[in-house]
Amino acid sequence: MEFEVLEIGTDEEALRVVARGEPDLALIHVAFSTVDGVEVLRRLRRVSAMPVIAFSESSELADKIAALDAGADDYITIPFWLTPIELNLLQVLIANHGNLLTHEDLFDTVWGSRPARGRERLRVTIHHLRQKLHDDVGDPEFILNEPGLGYRWIAGNERFQDE
Repeated sequence: MEFEVLEIGTDEEALRVVARGEPDLALIHVAFSTVDGVEVLRRLRRVSAMPVIAFSESSELADKIAALDAGADDYITIPFWLTPIELNLLQVLIANHGNLLTHEDLFDTVWGSRPARGRERLRVTIHHLRQKLHDDVGDPEFILNEPGLGYRWIAGNERFQDE
């Protein structure tokens, strides 16, 4: 799997890119939008059903509700500081929203190959990512562990079950 990250400078450019159907996922910093960030979310939802995660410095419940009501699949309060490996892991999980990613899939896409002490390293990286996302392993909102198999990104959806 290969992923390309597009850094978009303006709301209008983002809407043009989305209208062309290019991205599989959007991370939107609603506070740095040139227009109301909630309005950008509404406009994105008119042209795309891709997963959208809004993030902002605001931890106010009203701001979170407004972003979610406008179409965000999830809302994350920042600051959250991710290492390059954590960011890569987060991007891979989100890009494969709902799909089981095996340990081997994650080794290949995040590290390029199986790292030394691979499963332990993956567990520790997932643990750090969960801490930064405030994701409770006992009742996950973002990352679901499939014991012995791998992980799924579940934000914005009901729990997944293999059929």
